[in-house]
Amino acid sequence: MRAAASIVVAGVVSTGCSGAGDGSPHVAVVGDSITTLDHGEITSVLDPPYAVDFYYQNGMRIDQMLPRLRDGLAARGPGVPVIVNLGTNDALQGGRNADPQRSWDRLLSITKDTPCVVLTTVNSIADAIARGNVASALNERMTALAAADPGKYKVVDWNRFLASLGDRQRATYLQVDLIHETTDGAWWLADAYRSALDTCGTSAQPAPPAPPEEPGS
Repeated sequence: MRAAASIVVAGVVSTGCSGAGDGSPHVAVVGDSITTLDHGEITSVLDPPYAVDFYYQNGMRIDQMLPRLRDGLAARGPGVPVIVNLGTNDALQGGRNADPQRSWDRLLSITKDTPCVVLTTVNSIADAIARGNVASALNERMTALAAADPGKYKVVDWNRFLASLGDRQRATYLQVDLIHETTDGAWWLADAYRSALDTCGTSAQPAPPAPPEEPGS
């Protein structure tokens, strides 16, 4: 039976039988409702070899999740890779309730000693809903970070993948709200995170996925 990951939801820690005590390397995953939906798939793909520490809560902005990530990394010590899937709620709120760029600065400060940070681009549909540019600005910053320090920063380009899909394929990966992923979308993200972690410490970036063919094409 596959081991359960350590899960942190709303600040409450539930520790399963993951490899926390057997010397397995840890990886931290911080996110919002998108991570709530795919934490099972992430655990299945990453554990083993990783013991996965999750920090997620529905509806949270970047700034709201940073204290949990900071405390979690402090407890684990240096060297834990971090997977980030935050920014969707900042974009949906149009950046009105917190400055997303300042929040991102804080994220970079918290992870300054982290050897590998996997960044998930934000679905630009959130910008269309809010009539803003928060997602696009965050995505540009992720791309710039990976270009400047590819050994540390890896980009899982969820937004680019979604943009490559036709309408019928999009329904395979996204729910009707066009924000939250389906089970297929959750598996895509989990597999992409494993690919990204496999490139940590190298200059390689995860290969962009090939767009699936339209049914009947």
